[in-house]
Amino acid sequence: MSPETDPMMTNFAELGAEGKPGFTIRAVSYGEPWGQPAKAVIEINGNDVSPNGRGMNVVVLNPDNGQIDWKQSYDTSDKSDGRASTSLTQAINKIPAGRIVVVAVRGDGAGKLLSSSKQALVGIGSDMVNQLGKQDSWAIIGRKGAAPGSALVRENLNKRGYAPVTFTQQPDPIPGKQGSPGLPGDRGQPV
Repeated sequence: MSPETDPMMTNFAELGAEGKPGFTIRAVSYGEPWGQPAKAVIEINGNDVSPNGRGMNVVVLNPDNGQIDWKQSYDTSDKSDGRASTSLTQAINKIPAGRIVVVAVRGDGAGKLLSSSKQALVGIGSDMVNQLGKQDSWAIIGRKGAAPGSALVRENLNKRGYAPVTFTQQPDPIPGKQGSPGLPGDRGQPV
């Protein structure tokens, strides 16, 4: 059968306007003692896009096309003056609902992390950020507006090693066929 007659042979990456593309996100945090040197990895389809600065590294993606809206690092370590945490809070609060938000700590992300920043990170679905300690490894692939700990979130906090998380968005099904669209938490409905 040809791709025109066999839906299983369709190249989902070419669906374009007809559906969400598939992509894989991987985030790894290496807290201070666990990465030599400490680092933050945020990969989209195997390409590292992390700002890889000290503290919180943030990448925001459009779930409809997998494109990066913006990325920034915020030095929330105890070596900073604390202003980066305020900037982080403001940036997270401005993200539109439904956007994919990826955060990975490089080194120390908790030293000057304000409670307002933690609350903003709860707003992307984190239920672990309030336990984040100095030099801990923490990574999250969240979604703005997701409930803490929901199925929309992949999160890992590790106090004794690195913290990896991975998420794969499956492409939308072929229009008119039964299937399960894109992001976790989306309901599989006929399209």
